[in-house]
Amino acid sequence: MPRSSRLLLVTILAITSSTIVITVTTTSVTPTPIQPDLDPGQTGDRWDTAISADGRYTAFISDDADLVLGDSSGVAEVFVYDNVLQTVTRASVSTTGAQADADSSDLAISADGGTVVFSSRATTLASGNPNGVMQIFMHNMATGATTLISSNSAGTPAAASCWGASISADGKYVAFLSDDPALRADQTAYSALFEKNTQTGALQTLVQFHQGDQLGQGTAISATDTVNTVA
Repeated sequence: MPRSSRLLLVTILAITSSTIVITVTTTSVTPTPIQPDLDPGQTGDRWDTAISADGRYTAFISDDADLVLGDSSGVAEVFVYDNVLQTVTRASVSTTGAQADADSSDLAISADGGTVVFSSRATTLASGNPNGVMQIFMHNMATGATTLISSNSAGTPAAASCWGASISADGKYVAFLSDDPALRADQTAYSALFEKNTQTGALQTLVQFHQGDQLGQGTAISATDTVNTVA
């Protein structure tokens, strides 16, 4: 709810040679909140929504250039809507605020709404992604920091596509799928399911897929941090 403020009204009733008669009254003024442009179909579309555990934050993908000021990227981006403050924040930007130069997709949001993960081919979101392949990024809503998640434990980014990211309730773990053989130990596998510890940077291979195995299109992390693939 917007906060009310007190407006002071001063009226001069009369002026004589030695006296000024003044009345002072106050009244309550409730400012009208500025509503974000969230009318679907005005200048762009919205899709791939994810909601925080308490329902306060809604993350979504949109190619609408009117949601935040200064959006000239021309690509599909990740936004987070605060249902309490009625504000929209763009999440698919670099730590310094640089815009993405490619579309984003496959988003997920932590339980408290403080962390968002997503896929993108953008080369401008974090250092270490010069090849423009589909990578996994993590954006901290409080600090504005954007981190490349799809790298090995030494920090080398994936050289092949990564997708289907999910995040644990506390934001500590991010799971994703990738075709990059450099990320996994078994070079005979063609894809693998990985889990990244966002605090230590350690990358763990959970499942390796071989010819004939059914590969999911995404991942899911349970409340007990159990990771599964989803169709």
